[in-house]
Amino acid sequence: MCGYGYLEQIGNPDPSVQLAEQPVDQNNAPELPQVLPPSTGRTFDYWQKFPRHYRTREMQTLAHWIAAGISGAVVGLPGVGKSNLLSFLCQRPEALHSYLPAEIETVVLVPVALNGLLENTVSALHRLFVRAFYERRRHFSPALQTMIGAAYQIVSTNHDAFLTQSALYDLLLAIEGSAMRIVLVLDRFDIACQLWTPAMYNALRSLHEQLRDRLIYILGVGRNLAELEDLALVGDLYRLLATL
Repeated sequence: MCGYGYLEQIGNPDPSVQLAEQPVDQNNAPELPQVLPPSTGRTFDYWQKFPRHYRTREMQTLAHWIAAGISGAVVGLPGVGKSNLLSFLCQRPEALHSYLPAEIETVVLVPVALNGLLENTVSALHRLFVRAFYERRRHFSPALQTMIGAAYQIVSTNHDAFLTQSALYDLLLAIEGSAMRIVLVLDRFDIACQLWTPAMYNALRSLHEQLRDRLIYILGVGRNLAELEDLALVGDLYRLLATL
């Protein structure tokens, strides 16, 4: 798949989840080289220059995961373009919507910059997630924008683990009451979390439990998660990230 490996192959998708018909038939036509803008910057304008149907097959697979409410991982060696794919997914949400069923609820994509984690603690991880929501706040309703701003103020001025957890959980509970689906995009996950503590892995699983029906993880990794024995991806968290 153009240098990408997926932990789940979509052979017989759920018939209740129908992807939108594509204007270009990519199944029988050979894939043509795509002319992309030069890498002179990663601004909003940079991503607008990508063709709307960039990586159609891969975007269709990601749309299937999101529509079905399942998590997954994009696997590829450095240089194959998995980070470009995930960035395009986040920066061009209208492209994703062209692959989603018309009846799907609002989808908000939230990229999390794992390399911005300053210390390997649960409190720091929760603060990082709140900041990620804050950076994407314009994609939420005005009421949720206010809550996101308040949560960001709390975690910016207080590193107490309980307070940071409460601020994030309160935000997730508010989202649970809205008609939307949240996609947390964690690129370079295998590199960033090599020094994580068991409590941080548990925190990642707990976030999903707080918003089970509305929170999806999409990971970008350089190796199959089954090979990452040193990351202690066992039990429920492994099943969540690797097999759904």
